[in-house]
Amino acid sequence: MPIEWSIVGTVIFIRITGYGAYGLRAAVLQILVSRLFKPSMSVLLDRSGATDDPSTDELRQRAQFLKMLLTRRNASRCALVVASRPQDLGLGRRLRIFLQSEGILAEVFTDADDAKAWLLLRATSA
Repeated sequence: MPIEWSIVGTVIFIRITGYGAYGLRAAVLQILVSRLFKPSMSVLLDRSGATDDPSTDELRQRAQFLKMLLTRRNASRCALVVASRPQDLGLGRRLRIFLQSEGILAEVFTDADDAKAWLLLRATSA
């Protein structure tokens, strides 16, 4: 499956593999109707296995989809996990900028465990 998601505690985990990012909108809509979803949750978007190369407009649209899961309060956080290749880091930084322009605190990581630790640290200090 190109996109898998789960909700554990206060974090929504979304993992994209292959060209799965084109199904992000459908995954977000599924999450929104899940009985486990709460508006104050954080998101960990793991793109480290993605092979798509989205345009700037596509990244802006994906930021809008993710924004649907997040609020603009201090609790709104999105950790973006990307592969360590320069083009993936650049993609992650562009997506982070789009999220930040929407009032979402976002950060880019190359390690999912580091991203999860950042989200959990922010949750306990918020």
